[in-house]
Amino acid sequence: MIFIGVEADIAGLTNPTLKAKVGVTVSITLTSTEGIEHDIAIPDFNAKSRPVSGASNSVTVSFVVDKPGTFPYFCSVPGHREAGMEGNIYVIGGAASIPELQITVRSLRLP
Repeated sequence: MIFIGVEADIAGLTNPTLKAKVGVTVSITLTSTEGIEHDIAIPDFNAKSRPVSGASNSVTVSFVVDKPGTFPYFCSVPGHREAGMEGNIYVIGGAASIPELQITVRSLRLP
C-alpha cells in the first residue's frame, strides 16, 4: 500500500515528499482508487482526514503549517502505515510568499 502523487512535481511519485512554507495552508485530497478504507494523518499539525473508501471517493484535509522541519504523514488505518503508506512533509521557515498550496495524493494497493 502506498500514496501516489497526482499533481505538479509530485505526479507519479510514491509516498512523495510534500513541500510547504511556514504559514501556508496545505490542503491534501486523498482519493481511493481501490475501495479499501484509508485516511491521512499528520499528527505534528493536529490534522487527520475522515476515512475514505469506495473507488473514486475522496476526502480533503486542510491545515496551517506553523513550524519548519520534516514531519511524517501516513494512513492511520491499522497496518497500513506498516505496509508502506507513509511519507514526509518538508516545511521551510519564513513567511509564505505563495497563497494556498494544494497537494493531492492517491492511495493504491500493490498487487
